[in-house]
Amino acid sequence: MIPEREYCGSGRRVAARRMLCAPAYAAMFCSATLGQPDFATRVVDYTPAPGQSINDASFNDPLAAIGPPSGGGTLAPNNSDLVSLGGFGGSIILAFDQRVIDDPRNRFGIDAIVFGNAFYVSGSGLRRWADAGVLEISLDANGNGLADDPWFVVAGPAIAGVPVDQQQTQFWDDDPVSPAPPSNPAWYPSEVFYPGRPASYSTETYRMPPGLEALTVDLPAGTMLEAWRGLADFTPVSVLGDSDGDNISDDPGAAPEEFYTRPDNPLMVGVDHGSAGGDGFDIAWAVEPLTGTPAKLPGFDFLRISTGGNIVLGIFGEQSTEIDAASDVRPDEAFYDLTADGECGIEDLYSWHAGTGADFSGEGAVTPADSRMLQRCARWREREDLAGAAF
Repeated sequence: MIPEREYCGSGRRVAARRMLCAPAYAAMFCSATLGQPDFATRVVDYTPAPGQSINDASFNDPLAAIGPPSGGGTLAPNNSDLVSLGGFGGSIILAFDQRVIDDPRNRFGIDAIVFGNAFYVSGSGLRRWADAGVLEISLDANGNGLADDPWFVVAGPAIAGVPVDQQQTQFWDDDPVSPAPPSNPAWYPSEVFYPGRPASYSTETYRMPPGLEALTVDLPAGTMLEAWRGLADFTPVSVLGDSDGDNISDDPGAAPEEFYTRPDNPLMVGVDHGSAGGDGFDIAWAVEPLTGTPAKLPGFDFLRISTGGNIVLGIFGEQSTEIDAASDVRPDEAFYDLTADGECGIEDLYSWHAGTGADFSGEGAVTPADSRMLQRCARWREREDLAGAAF
């Protein structure tokens, strides 16, 4: 674990001030709180692994992950505002000014969204260019404002069972004749961008399965259910203000804090019209890395994203997760309002059981899970009234 360093100063893009961190290193910048609590506002740590873009000033500024994303749509990403994490285990830790909570009023139960630069090959959601990243969250349980509490893995089909079984460590060095990677010496962190860099270091995270360590990720023809969830840099990011999914903004004046806090359905192939796109996740998906048991967190304050693929794809270089932003999902009580009375309450639950039927969990079928989600939402005010209660 790399010791935490604080980022301070003003402006989203400022001159880099990089420091050495033991036992490895971290690239350090100064940044200010941007006053946009819907998005990550602070970079706690940036430790890239060797990669083709980490020595490129266009892709090695961690402040690119602060504030709202710059969506390019499903056909081509907007690569103007990204930070590359480099190869396997390269990581960034982001902080939010306000705790991201497991809010039962959120659409599809999704609490946060991570934005990268994935896109659909030939416009098909069944084939995509994606560099899957691992998501971990941490609650500031001790209240000291530091990312020194336990980390929990956002689980899904890519990280199933006991996460520690997929945990791997990768050693890197800058010796061009050494058998250790990187295969291309130019990918090793440059002294220009990372003063005081060590001659070798290691990174660690949970490795992706073979189906995700590929140039393109392919799903079976005709499928509707998404095969993967709980990842970063896997789903395209919508163009701001695009309400009909044609990759053209219908509302150039759309507010990022409203548009990019509206989650896509993570369980179905494709990006919902009018949604933010990106990769949404439910805090309830977080598990203990050593046991795989649910973490049962009420929320989180810190988000760690790491490159999960450990493969070099020929002329395309190493598989590397890129990050543009992370957002807190805004509650959408109307999503659960079946009686059109403007709120989610017990009458909506009665209506659902009377046969109204609504798929709130997003998997394309009406199941008891939808009833449970609606019940949680209906009891929101009851829980809100309980001072200090976790939900």
